[in-house]
Amino acid sequence: MGIFDNHMPAKAKFSVTTALEVNFEGRPVPVTIVRRSRAKRYILRIHPTCEGIRLTMPPSGSLRRAQTFLEANGDWVCARLSTLPPLCRFQDGTIINYREKNHRITYFQCRKGRDEVWVETEKKRKNDSEVETMMPRLCVAPAGSSENLSLTLLNWLKSKARIFLSEAASTYARRLDVRFSRISIRDQKTRWGSCSTSGELSFSWRLIMAPPYVLDYLAAHEVTHLRHMDHSRLFWKTLRDLCPAADKAEIWLRLQGRKLHRYQVN
Repeated sequence: MGIFDNHMPAKAKFSVTTALEVNFEGRPVPVTIVRRSRAKRYILRIHPTCEGIRLTMPPSGSLRRAQTFLEANGDWVCARLSTLPPLCRFQDGTIINYREKNHRITYFQCRKGRDEVWVETEKKRKNDSEVETMMPRLCVAPAGSSENLSLTLLNWLKSKARIFLSEAASTYARRLDVRFSRISIRDQKTRWGSCSTSGELSFSWRLIMAPPYVLDYLAAHEVTHLRHMDHSRLFWKTLRDLCPAADKAEIWLRLQGRKLHRYQVN
């Protein structure tokens, strides 16, 4: 039971522990405290995967004031948490989007002594003249036990993300006559991609579950930074000339992007 439970409205279903862990509808949500030298006030942000709450406070702030601020904004926190998409685990039966098509994850027992993942499409005859195409399956046969399914699939998705992002980045780099040093596939929490001053491009593996035009756009975006290391008007003009689907992709990311963070590895 949190120290502020008695002060919260019953409808909020919200409590705060002394360690600043929020109990929201029976599940613990950690709160990370960050002190920023330039912060002028307390700021709350909710992570799109519900992995936690970030509370930024000014240099003169205190833990007790942070607790009071979190308590005072309990209804807002609850409202934001309730709108987050439900988490989906990589497990047998889960449906994920891959290359703009829904696929059902299907577990298979390993027979070759190594991890295997493949795509399988089934067709079912409805009558003599009509054949129905079933939902494609992402078949996962992890070496070892079924508990390795999620990690096996994650590694496969990362490898596919690297392939498609490398191909797209190379194409756009040739068009702009620029070069990148390498490509990294990670799981950034606050951005989909980045470009370093040394020419390294980094992307979120989750883009493999976005529509292909969104993945291509992110590749074009980071490659454009090799020409313009800013977000100036010239940067956006160059990007839109390079990638005509830029506006469409930005809209998709704004409306649907956070859903990609709901997929979790067990």
